[in-house]
Amino acid sequence: MNVAAFPADEETRLLDLYSYELIGTPPETDFNEIVELAAQICDCSTALITLLDRDRQFIKASKGFSEKQIGRTGELWNLEKWSQGVFVTADGQADKCIWQNELFQQHGMRSFAACALFSPEQQLLGFLCVMDSNVNHFDAAALKQLRMLANQVQQLFELRKSSALLKKNAEEIVELKTKNIGRVLQGREDDKMHIATTLHEDIAQRIASDILLIDLAIKNQDRAFSIAGEIRQNLKDILADIRTLTYSIIPYSLHIIPADDLVAEFADKISNEHGFDINVTIDKTDKKATPENALSAIRILEQWFKFLAEKKTIVAFNLSIETDTHFRLFLEFNSSRQEYLDLQMKLDDSMIADRVYSLNGTIEYSYQKSKNMLSVALPVIPKVTN
Repeated sequence: MNVAAFPADEETRLLDLYSYELIGTPPETDFNEIVELAAQICDCSTALITLLDRDRQFIKASKGFSEKQIGRTGELWNLEKWSQGVFVTADGQADKCIWQNELFQQHGMRSFAACALFSPEQQLLGFLCVMDSNVNHFDAAALKQLRMLANQVQQLFELRKSSALLKKNAEEIVELKTKNIGRVLQGREDDKMHIATTLHEDIAQRIASDILLIDLAIKNQDRAFSIAGEIRQNLKDILADIRTLTYSIIPYSLHIIPADDLVAEFADKISNEHGFDINVTIDKTDKKATPENALSAIRILEQWFKFLAEKKTIVAFNLSIETDTHFRLFLEFNSSRQEYLDLQMKLDDSMIADRVYSLNGTIEYSYQKSKNMLSVALPVIPKVTN
């Protein structure tokens, strides 16, 4: 049995494949659901998502197949076959070349259809396959939906790669903070924007998956009710994830939600997590703060609340938000003078101060017996219009 031909840039392809860090990883729900759906759409007993390694294929997800890997020998996996990205055979027995493949000879398959999975650099990563022990003349509608599912797999691959990058960046931030060189962090925002875009692609793909489920429900009335319940839960999860994105990265929603409302909602949310009693007021004017103001204010409040949580004696405070030439936060709370001085010292030596001053903002302190005040002002940069 001949080994499938290797392309001239095989080493480059393998480097691209290994950058996803997916080979040898445990099963994941997202991929498992895709092979389940692919098998149903194509009326097949078996479906696989494979990753094409040097001399084998690692099976990332499977339906109706117990092996953890298969070989890449034989004419079926000759990479020249996949130049168009898809290969279909209604009856493998009629093709002597591919009939010798282990899927047909050892696993009793007769029909086969697959879409190749590519990286953005057009390197072949693996395959989304469906197969069955009976002859199957795959119709055009089923193959179209199989291609859509393959696109979703590719997006999930990219999401996993971006998530690994995000984790790596987070670990680097912790290391930098430990070494007390937090001022190096200012350049991270562009990376977060890139990752935010990719995560939004994840949400789009999940919605696309729900659309496919709707199509399945229309075709399968007996399961329509249970599928509808699954779709409803999926959409609720998506909405929750969108809200979480608003607080963790730079999402597009920052450009449509007023900065003061976004900051106020975040303050309510995080104060509940810490058990604070907070009263938030917004002084509405015709001036509008920028999305960047909102993001900076959220980062500042996040760190400030952590400081207060460590003290454990300050559990109630007022937050006022105003916008004029500056985006202003006023935090009013009660504490002893020593607690106030400790907080001031900690704040001056923190990343909060670094962020405010790097944006040409100001921090002011006011201590009175009955009212302590922290004021942060960030300049509002007018939006340039042509």
